[in-house]
Amino acid sequence: MRSVHILENAAPFRSRWIRVEFSQSFQGQPVRPLLRLTREKHPPDEWILPAAVLGRARWIGVGPSDLLRLEVLADVNSVEDIRIDGISAVSEAGLLWTIVRRGPSRIPHYFLSSFRGAWSRVVMARTALDLSRVTEFAQFASSRERDFEPAGLDRPAVLTATEGGTIGFVLGAEHSGQSEGISKTLQSLSNQLDRDFYVWAAVAPDSEEGAREAVEALKLQSKVELIPSAPGATAGPGAFRLIQRATAQWLGQLRPGDVLDPKAVLLFRSFLSSHSDLDVAYADSAEVDPWIGKLLPQLKPDWSPIFSKQIDYIGRPCLFRRNLLARVSEKMPENDSTPWWSALALVAAGGGAIGHLKRVLLETQPSGPREVRPLALAPKLPTAISTQPAASIVIPTRDRVELLRRAIESIRERTAGALRYEIIIVDNESSDPGTLEYLQLVGRQADVFVIRHPGAFNFSELVNRGAEAAQGRTLVLLNNDCEVVSETWLEDLAALALEPDTGAVGALLLYDDGRIQHAGVALGLGAGAGHRDRNMPADVHFGHLFRLRAVHEVSTVTGACLAVAREKYEEVGGFDPAFAVAFNDVDFCLRLQARGYRNLLAPQTVLKHLESATRGRDTGPKRSRFEDEAARFRERWRALIHDDPYYHPLFSTTRFNDWLE
Repeated sequence: MRSVHILENAAPFRSRWIRVEFSQSFQGQPVRPLLRLTREKHPPDEWILPAAVLGRARWIGVGPSDLLRLEVLADVNSVEDIRIDGISAVSEAGLLWTIVRRGPSRIPHYFLSSFRGAWSRVVMARTALDLSRVTEFAQFASSRERDFEPAGLDRPAVLTATEGGTIGFVLGAEHSGQSEGISKTLQSLSNQLDRDFYVWAAVAPDSEEGAREAVEALKLQSKVELIPSAPGATAGPGAFRLIQRATAQWLGQLRPGDVLDPKAVLLFRSFLSSHSDLDVAYADSAEVDPWIGKLLPQLKPDWSPIFSKQIDYIGRPCLFRRNLLARVSEKMPENDSTPWWSALALVAAGGGAIGHLKRVLLETQPSGPREVRPLALAPKLPTAISTQPAASIVIPTRDRVELLRRAIESIRERTAGALRYEIIIVDNESSDPGTLEYLQLVGRQADVFVIRHPGAFNFSELVNRGAEAAQGRTLVLLNNDCEVVSETWLEDLAALALEPDTGAVGALLLYDDGRIQHAGVALGLGAGAGHRDRNMPADVHFGHLFRLRAVHEVSTVTGACLAVAREKYEEVGGFDPAFAVAFNDVDFCLRLQARGYRNLLAPQTVLKHLESATRGRDTGPKRSRFEDEAARFRERWRALIHDDPYYHPLFSTTRFNDWLE
């Protein structure tokens, strides 16, 4: 990373609230900068700043008592795109007054922060001051958006857009009564900063006159071609007949009522000019929720082929190379009810390159219930390996026999299917008589093996020792404080893990009361890596974009329940003993990802997890060890920590439940 701004004398900010405000060019992708606070008596404090996805961003925190120097850093390719708008001290009174103006509901967060530790104090105050829930997106956006600066910060985007190719839109208005929606969409096209676009609009008879009047009033005659259409004619193959008629280099779909951001065409063209290898490009959107009547952001992950097979998370806006789109359309059935989703699947199946522009460029109207399709991968193992010991369940443990017994009994009682498995218990110096007696008893079973591994606790070493003794083609790492809930858990995880492109596979883990403990790990959360959707009620929380209703890509999953093909485990060298307690699972997953494998979360596979019940919490010396491992992890994976491809940069790294920051 390179320096964006340096404040050599930061002593005036000691023990005071610091406000950092900055803007980023709309050229390229938004990034999360790094704030480094150099201290006199301790190692530097480092904070991940929010990304200026909408143009502006801000951060607040407390300067340490021995602060010497303040520095903002960013990826070397983004340094010129960031402008520091202000660094200032904020008094307690000023902080409280700002929170009061945001609303009474924010005040408790501020007062609770006074009774917490340093980190919790910052989290609570930042929540009160800057963070917003997704249901507050409209207000959040209004405080983060800025005017486009074509002669200033955004000039690079203007210059690169000229090389991005012409963009076309197919506007399908096949239903009657859509005149108002058509006019609204045409108005947003008229507001585009970049006029290098064309529209082919198929309109029903009752909307034709109103659409023509809107085109004339907006002076779009040279940009919009209206094609009279009978109701329903643009559904499926009808929409693709318009594609054959189009002449633009890139084509995408619009629906009546869609409102493009004024920068949409320009930013798409700029993005495409610098990503000339792409066949498809998509951006983020916002949708009016029909139940609560609020605008909700649709913050999409980078291209996720497994997720896309089940849920059309990409939706609109999405642009295809016209020639490629025309070719794949010939392979589609005439009665296809989701032609754009089908076209995307065909492009992906053919090895097409698909890119994600991380900007919110379209506002859409309610689209109805989200369709979730079954994953084409059947959750069953091939018959050839179902008749032999195919899975090895590795369980590290120390004392706490009641936990271990509960875990093993749940495996025995709730594992359905014909898949044969073995259980390998790696004991790390248990001394409790009851535990030793149980280990001796359970070790007599034919498919259970107890391995002694003495020495200081090192989770990575325990796991590696168990993997060495394993015979199964699939390794399933399982904490001793887990309990099986889903009967098909083992077959589901093993089937996914044995797919050629799959790395690690994780399960949905719940606390005893049904709250979510693990639903995938996002990089950057808590300054390192953290569990998304933690503490949310699993029975009613479906996750952003319904992700908890489908198997989907994530950067990492927890080692508390992790399945991986044996050969892939060995390919990356197993777990790294340098991470004795923390971040070992995350590091392992990232090394798999670096080899080109996809890590997956399988939310239909459910277990309970008490979390660290055996080892206890990190306090005192344990906390110091955690901090050392966290620093080592950040040094090794800094680039990914600031840009998790499956965790949108508009999401907060402060809170774990998909807040906006």
